[in-house]
Formats: sequence, C-alpha cells, structure tokens
Amino acid sequence: MEETRAPLIKGGPLPPNDLDCMSNKNLLLQATLLKHFERDGEQIHHKSQFLILLFILNQLLLDEEWAGSFSSNTKMFSLLMRARLSFLLDQHLSASVVHLKDESLKLYKRYIAFLEVVRDEEIDWGNDTRQLDETITLLHCEFSYCQLHFYQYEKAEASLDAAKKLCNLNVQFGGKLGRRTKFQQRDIAQLTVDFDTREVRLNIQDVNSTLNVETTAGVFRPDQET
Repeated sequence: MEETRAPLIKGGPLPPNDLDCMSNKNLLLQATLLKHFERDGEQIHHKSQFLILLFILNQLLLDEEWAGSFSSNTKMFSLLMRARLSFLLDQHLSASVVHLKDESLKLYKRYIAFLEVVRDEEIDWGNDTRQLDETITLLHCEFSYCQLHFYQYEKAEASLDAAKKLCNLNVQFGGKLGRRTKFQQRDIAQLTVDFDTREVRLNIQDVNSTLNVETTAGVFRPDQET
C-alpha cells in the first residue's frame, strides 16, 4: 500500500493511513482498472471514480452460472443491467466502441421484447397491465436516450412514439407570441408544447355497460348530467 501514501495534495503527503480501496487515489489499483476497462484502444476517463464497483458488477453479470441460479425473470432482468453497463462504459470511453454499442442496443431490445410478451399474456388473462405499461414506457424512453447517444435519431423517435402510445400521450408542437424574459421589449414567436393526457378505457361488464372516460381532471360518465 506504499503507493497510496504518495504526495497527493499540495504541501506534502497525506497522513500515513491506508486509503479506501474504492478511492481513485489508490494509484496502482486505479491504473489497473483503467487498463482493464480499455476497449479497442479507447481509454476510459482517468478520473472516473468507483471503478472497483463497476468491475464487480461486470464480473457478476458476465458469470452465467451466477445468473442461472435465479428465476427466469431475474435472468431476463440481468439483460437490462448488462445493456446499461455496456452503455455506461461506452459513455466513459474517449470514443464510442462498436461492440459495446451493438451489445447495449441488442440487450435493450431483447428485454423490452420480453416485457411486451409478458404484457400480452397478462392481457389475454384479463389482468391489469397499467404498472407493466409504465415500466415499458420508461424503458422505451431510456432506450431512446441510448439510441441518441449512438446517433440513431429515427429509431430514437420511434422508441419515444412507442412510449407515448403506451401512456396515451399526445404531444404537439406549436407557437404563440410572447416574451421569454423580462428584458424583451416586444412579443416574439415562442415555441410551445401541448400535452394531451386524456386516457380512454372501455370497461365492458354486460350488454348495458357504460363508457367511462378518465381524464386528468376526473371521471366523466355519459349517463350523468354535465
């Protein structure tokens, strides 16, 4: 541990106490981890912290025997964690790496496809899928961010459209005259975004069932007076 007592601050060395193994001031360990995470000649940022945790996570996710000891749902969830890990590593490298890009995009697609199959099965059984819809919606948004990082703009837009469809969200861009800051002397064109969060659900109980229209303001029933 002698290298951890090297002069790290102005005015002399630190007190002779062994540094935490998670500290990036442990120069030998930090150099070893930086070398380990190097991909295709691209280096990770030298000041990246907590690389030891990233290393442990990477080893656990790559251990198929460890992942195989859990349920099928947990094993599928490990795909999402591997996708996030590959994406995170690519973000920390000096330049994007092809195999990290391909792995993260592929694993995101596999996990979202898995959840969509589960959702279809729940619908067939007549179960409520609202919580599952929320999860898939968030994953589509997360996936779109990954796609934007890899310059896949059209696919990122498609992912966002899928998310909006799941939560019945309509987004429209418009414009109006106005002043954005107090320093503007006259009204100029301003970009506006209109959100429509109205959600329509059909609850068929019998032949005389009624149509319930849930909105963000409340519940409107056509058989009631307005």
